Amino acid sequence: MNVLFFNRSFYPDIEATGQFLAELCEDLVQKGHAVSVIAGKSYHINNENTFYFIKHEKYKSVDVIRTCGTTFPKQLLLFRMINLGSYFVLAFFAGFFLKQKPNVVIAQTDPPVLGLLGIFFSRFYKAKYIYYCQDIYPDVGVITGRLTNPVLNYLLKIINQISFNLADKVICIGEDMKRTLMRKGIDKSKIFVVHNWADITNLYH
Repeated sequence: MNVLFFNRSFYPDIEATGQFLAELCEDLVQKGHAVSVIAGKSYHINNENTFYFIKHEKYKSVDVIRTCGTTFPKQLLLFRMINLGSYFVLAFFAGFFLKQKPNVVIAQTDPPVLGLLGIFFSRFYKAKYIYYCQDIYPDVGVITGRLTNPVLNYLLKIINQISFNLADKVICIGEDMKRTLMRKGIDKSKIFVVHNWADITNLYH
C-alpha cells in the first residue's frame, strides 16, 4: 500500500508530532508499505545551506518531500500563522510531485487546516482519506488561551468539522478525545483510538 502523510513536523525535528510520525513511518516501511511524507523545515534545527522551495529527501526508505516555509519565532500568533500558511501553500504544490500515487492520504493537525489538503488530494488521487488528530482545534487553543480571535476560531471550527465529516476514518489519541469528537457529531463507527507510544528501552538507559 502507498501511504501519503501531510504534517509540517518530521525528522530531524524534535517536536513530538514529528518524532511520532517518523517512528510510525519507519514501522509502516518495515511492514512492506511505501510511505511518503510532505513536511516542512524544522523550527529548531538549521542545517540548510541552499535555498529551495521543494526538495526530495530519503529517510530510512521513507520518501520525504521537504518544503521551505518560513520559520519565524512562534511566540507571536501572526508569525505562527505566517509559518503555517507558508507550509500549507508549499505543501499543496508538493502534493503534485509524488513519486508514486497514494492509496491512502493521511493529514495530521500541524497545522490545523491540513485536513483541507487531505480532502483535496484524496479526491485527486482517488485514495482513502484519514484525519489523524493529535489535537482538536480550535478547542485546544481556546482552552490554553492562545486563540482568542472569534473569527479565526470560527473558521478553524468549520474547517475541522469539514475534515471530520469527509474523512473515511478519524484517528485520535485517547478515549476522552474520542468522546469529544462524538459530541461534535462525528460518527462513532469511523473513530479509532491509537495511543501515542514510547520506546521504554530508552527510558532505563
